[in-house]
Amino acid sequence: MNVSMIFAGALGLLAATSLLTLMTADRRRLTGIVNFLGTGCAAACMLVVAGKALSAGPVEFAFGNVHVLGLSAQLAFRIDALSAIFVVMISLLSVASALYGIGYLDHYKLEDLRRYYVPFPLFMAGMLAVVTTADWFWFLVFWEFMTLASYFLVIFENRDEENLSAGFIYFLMTHVTSIGLMVGVIFLSSSTGSFAFDRLTELFRALAQSNPAGLHALLLLFFVAFATKAGMYPLGIWLPLAHPAAPASVSALLSGVMIKIGVYGLLRVFVWLLPVSLAMTAWGVVIASFGVLSMLVGTLRALGEHDCKRLLAQHSIGQMGYILLGLGLGLAFMVRNPVFSAVAMVGCLYHVLNHACFKSLLFFNSGSILLRAGTRDLDRLGGLIKIMPVTAACAVVGALSISGTPPFNGFVSKWLLYQSAIFGDTRAPLYVLYGVVAIFVGSVTLASFIKYLGSAYLGTLPERYAHAERGCPKSMEIVELLLSGACLLLGVFPGLVLAVLLKALPPPLLGGQALPTSAIFTALPWGGAAVSLQGVRVASVGPLILLAALALCTAIAYGIYRSVSVASRPAELWNCGELVPNEEVRYRASSFYKPFKDLFGFLYRENRFPRLSPPRRLLEWLDLDRWVYFPIARLSTRISRGLSRLHNGVPQFYLLWQMVGLILSIGLIVWIGGGQ
Repeated sequence: MNVSMIFAGALGLLAATSLLTLMTADRRRLTGIVNFLGTGCAAACMLVVAGKALSAGPVEFAFGNVHVLGLSAQLAFRIDALSAIFVVMISLLSVASALYGIGYLDHYKLEDLRRYYVPFPLFMAGMLAVVTTADWFWFLVFWEFMTLASYFLVIFENRDEENLSAGFIYFLMTHVTSIGLMVGVIFLSSSTGSFAFDRLTELFRALAQSNPAGLHALLLLFFVAFATKAGMYPLGIWLPLAHPAAPASVSALLSGVMIKIGVYGLLRVFVWLLPVSLAMTAWGVVIASFGVLSMLVGTLRALGEHDCKRLLAQHSIGQMGYILLGLGLGLAFMVRNPVFSAVAMVGCLYHVLNHACFKSLLFFNSGSILLRAGTRDLDRLGGLIKIMPVTAACAVVGALSISGTPPFNGFVSKWLLYQSAIFGDTRAPLYVLYGVVAIFVGSVTLASFIKYLGSAYLGTLPERYAHAERGCPKSMEIVELLLSGACLLLGVFPGLVLAVLLKALPPPLLGGQALPTSAIFTALPWGGAAVSLQGVRVASVGPLILLAALALCTAIAYGIYRSVSVASRPAELWNCGELVPNEEVRYRASSFYKPFKDLFGFLYRENRFPRLSPPRRLLEWLDLDRWVYFPIARLSTRISRGLSRLHNGVPQFYLLWQMVGLILSIGLIVWIGGGQ
């Protein structure tokens, strides 16, 4: 079986899974299993395709042509190393979400699960098609298909007005900015006569010589469309609304995978298709600057959130800032310093992969909290480690990973970004400043998740949860444990991943000569990695050594604790002699870092969409019911009442009307025949 058949079979399996869930919708648990098996089989097929692309080189195939506006749009697919990395990420996390959903969706007793399971495999298919197609027309088709499927998942709980509003804002924002993408594709097709991806490079090169302003305008259209989908501030204002509205299993895919599709678009256009030039350098500065703005604003806003899913959604904006910073630095250094350009690009891709792991883990974790506690409000939570120890342990791993704490995966990718920002161009202090801001944001991220862990899992358990069910369904805990393991492995053994990520980059060019990127990174024997410049090691990291040191210090501390046997007894909290319930003196999430939040209070104001009130006279003119529907309805009513008088119950009258109808029909036939 060739690769094209495997690929088509995977998409066909996802379509069949969507239909099968309609047939089993009356049995909720069976529907979840069908969805898991269908997406799992499709993911296995896609992993085979991705593996071949990573091992043997790009895979290309086509299924036919469609003529659009006089042009031929080929249903062509090309899976190179960049596409393969995204295919692996989409496939594995979609299967994880499907497995998690088997247990998680049980608490939606009043919802029709067909509204979840029908679009779910289609959403996965749309994402896979977007990152593998090689034709801009079909890219737009799959892009809209993916957005539509995700919209139905966002508004799954459609009894909630806020969810419907969040879904509408998400749909509106992504489609308004996608208009620019459509305009760019139309301009491409009219200029080159083709929708093929590789023709865009020719157009960019021609515009750079004849019309530089037109080149930057075209790049701006692509940037706005893809940055909006990626959740970049300020274009990603839809993200803190849509992600909390969706079920946790969908939020994990939206934040862990779908917003990365926007990053894929930016990488494909600005790295793979845009020729190395000063335009690339200029856009690198722009993208890096927006990345720093996103990480700063998103993370500071997360510090003030009390809803655990909104907190995670704000962090999605902040962490996308790190990814955009790496992309921007890679573009900015491409001409002057291709070695650190590669370091920044690999850091960008590594953080894409890492963010997919720890952010999905944290959203799954928030779903477990909602399942057992019935609320996402951190002010009402506390002590959940007593009833959810496995979930609490996974939350610690996710929190340390997103904060960039060694030896977890977030540290390695952020370390690469710090190296490139500080040492990539020492003549430009702006990039050094960006690196310092990124380090500061990492500390704010850790502070935010200290609040998350302390408010949700530590402290005394509220009395209302004293008799709550212990633990979570096994399917949910298995997914969280697997992702926790991935966060640790990606942090301890980065050298195994760096070689794969390097394949996803075009060779940096310096004076027309290809640079041997394989010499930039070296996997160290103890599991770490080193960055080399002209054969000289300039930086290295050894997470396994850090892990061993951490384990040793923990063992020493535990030994000291066990060596001192002091009797202890539980006691009530002392409140100056007053008998006050523990619930009233709980240190709540809203109390964390209050002076700091007051200092940045302007960032925590709610940004609401304005409500437009058109003039009353304009509403009357646009009232189609008044001008069209009601007159037609009144006329139809009068005609119906007139005809109803003919139904008097006398058989002779019915026979008479039949004869009249027959005569008129014969007369009409004769008249038409005579006219011809």
